[in-house]
Amino acid sequence: MLVLIADPFHSTLPDRLRALDVEITEDNARQAEAEVVLIRSRTKCTREYIDASPALKLIIRGGVGLDNVDRAYAEQKGIAVYNTPEASSIAVAELTMSLMLSAVNQLVVGHNGMAAGRWLKKELNRIELFGKTLGLIGLGRIGSEVAKRATAFGMRVFAFDAYVRKATSPSWSTSIRCDPTRT
Repeated sequence: MLVLIADPFHSTLPDRLRALDVEITEDNARQAEAEVVLIRSRTKCTREYIDASPALKLIIRGGVGLDNVDRAYAEQKGIAVYNTPEASSIAVAELTMSLMLSAVNQLVVGHNGMAAGRWLKKELNRIELFGKTLGLIGLGRIGSEVAKRATAFGMRVFAFDAYVRKATSPSWSTSIRCDPTRT
């Protein structure tokens, strides 16, 4: 079986896949031979891409969405399509927290001041996340991970999710209101 890694992934992926006794290529010129293609965001598995891949049996999108895959056409051609929805949940939650920390501490303004040779410590009005309230819209994989981290920072977390009826962790100070129009 030939697996085409069409987009950049972690450098250890090819060796980890070879351990499964499959042939690995990162050469997109071999697309027509590949039975499996691993993509991220760059490669678009359009109707044209699929038609140019006669051996294709499986498309795996490393990431949450499938907006770059013509899923209906692939399935019509007997090609299975999967993604990795849990793979980036923690990374996105951590990025969310780092952006919140950056915003309340005015890190960009401070950095730009330092780059210009000015120490702006007294001019920057920083705010602590501790004791603040965070509102989340959606409490799926990523929202839940953000809620865990926010509570670890001592924040109160309120969330709205039309599909979740109650908090999944008693340690969160989470109040979830449900969409009253949903039955």
